[in-house]
Formats: sequence, C-alpha cells, structure tokens
Amino acid sequence: MRSSWSVAILVILAAVGGYAAGSRPVFAQTPPLPYTIGDKVMFTHPGGGSQDCKIEEVRGMFVRCGQRVKGRESWANVSAILAVDVIGR
Repeated sequence: MRSSWSVAILVILAAVGGYAAGSRPVFAQTPPLPYTIGDKVMFTHPGGGSQDCKIEEVRGMFVRCGQRVKGRESWANVSAILAVDVIGR
C-alpha cells in the first residue's frame, strides 16, 4: 500500500516539474518602423486630418512628438494612423 502512494506522488511531482521547466515567457515583437528618433513625419488620420511631428521617443507602436499640444506631450498611436510620410531628418 505504501508504494502505491509513493508512485502517485512521484508522478504528480514529475508532472509539475516538467510543466515548470518547459514553460518559457513569450514576448510579441513589434514590426520595424520606417522612421527613427529625430525624423520629421506627417501623420494622416483616418478622419482626414494630418499632423506634423518631429519624433522624440518611440515606445512600441506609440511615438512622442516634439511639439506640445496645450502644454502636454503629444503622443501618436501609429497603429491608428492611415499614412506616415517621412518629410526629413
């Protein structure tokens, strides 16, 4: 009787150990963007408006523009932009 409990406990420990050793964290990769920090770009929004931006920071799919809007930093979500035209560097 004692050996049947030992086998069951060893099987459970082996399963938990295998699960813990086999799992690796997965990170999504953002696609490379066609511009870098310091580039001057024009964003065209789906509603028809446009925005000039000198890129100062890139965080994933968000970029921070150099000019401030009403005293606040201006961030743009590139995934929601219709078109991006690089004006200069």
